[in-house]
Amino acid sequence: MADADKLFEEATIHAMAGEHEEAVEAYRKALEEEEDHIDAWIGLAGALYTLKKHEEARDAARNLLAHRPKFPDAWFLIGQAEVELKNYDEATMAFGMALEQKDDLKGRFKEYWEGLEASHAFREDDEAKALAAKHIGEKKD
Repeated sequence: MADADKLFEEATIHAMAGEHEEAVEAYRKALEEEEDHIDAWIGLAGALYTLKKHEEARDAARNLLAHRPKFPDAWFLIGQAEVELKNYDEATMAFGMALEQKDDLKGRFKEYWEGLEASHAFREDDEAKALAAKHIGEKKD
């Protein structure tokens, strides 16, 4: 097992025990070992969100998207963070991107996605698409 995977497992154990600061540290170490460790990125973003570090959580999820642009969980987490940061246009765009890609989930968290679809109306205009492109492009430059 690679060092990044071992660190990821350690981080997950910390997160499940409610030790989110320790989880963040272990996720970051995993990412130092393997920059494109997708599970470590989403774990880091989730742990930061739990710690109410919303900007850092959003940025971690954006970094994940630099490695895998079609990852609905990352878009969903970005949307949640943007709501907390009161960036409602960006939240709307991110939730819309998550919904567009939800079929990639293969059944995970189905009830959340159905609730999201039923509760929100999302913009389908050029502005929303430009915001999505901006979020991806910021991390590739």
